[in-house]
Amino acid sequence: MDKNKILNVISIIFMVFLAGIIFNIFYYKEYHAVLWICYTAILLIIVGIMRRNSSLILSQVIILAIPDLFWIIDFFAILLTGNSPFALSVYVFQDNPFIKKFIAMQHLFTVPLALYAFILINKKPSKYTPLVSLIEVSLFFFITRAFIQQNINCVYQSCANFSWGSYYPMTWFVTYFSIIILAYLILFFVFRFSNRKIS
Repeated sequence: MDKNKILNVISIIFMVFLAGIIFNIFYYKEYHAVLWICYTAILLIIVGIMRRNSSLILSQVIILAIPDLFWIIDFFAILLTGNSPFALSVYVFQDNPFIKKFIAMQHLFTVPLALYAFILINKKPSKYTPLVSLIEVSLFFFITRAFIQQNINCVYQSCANFSWGSYYPMTWFVTYFSIIILAYLILFFVFRFSNRKIS
């Protein structure tokens, strides 16, 4: 299949889930949920694919990659053993509406599909991509803390079942900045050894 057609299919998949997210937000009047970084990331990935903007896609991948990995580990641990090591995906197995469970599944494939789109586009991203990601999560932290009382983006307390330290805001930034930088470095070396460059 032509790579442009594949990219269009990937966009449509993301659009289906984005439609589900929008429906969930308005049907259940959970307007605060619009500030979840993972939801915005899907929108930005769609824009990145449509504009063939590898930098935009990569900026979202390095934000999501490690948190989604922990979510996936937690999901399959519950599925296979009934135990949740991180308490990140428990809600999928609880008595919640189907639409909530459906959109939660985006954690399983957002990063792999976005990376596949990134590879297909095959354009060298900007060297400032990690900086864009750092600025993005910082903006989400301050906007969420300023306007939302719910624990969106884990800005008030850890979303997992372990403590992030006593001075939480600083720990949040250290954790997320480390996640982004680590994800970028891992991808940098993976692509370097596969004769692809991301910077």
